[in-house]
Amino acid sequence: MGDLYSLRKERDYLSRESTRKNMDQREWEIRYLKVLEDIYREEQKLRGRGHCLDKKRIHSEDRPYPE
Repeated sequence: MGDLYSLRKERDYLSRESTRKNMDQREWEIRYLKVLEDIYREEQKLRGRGHCLDKKRIHSEDRPYPE
């Protein structure tokens, strides 16, 4: 992951029609979706919600009462 500015710059680069035409469609889709996901994660971190996106988090910790 990078900083938000560089991620948005990469997204803009991938959004150009000339970039899409010069890349394999599948490769372009993978890169573009990855950049969008990284932008979303960075924005959530800035809003203080980054912990919700941690894939390794155990959701049983979120229960208000012990089992």
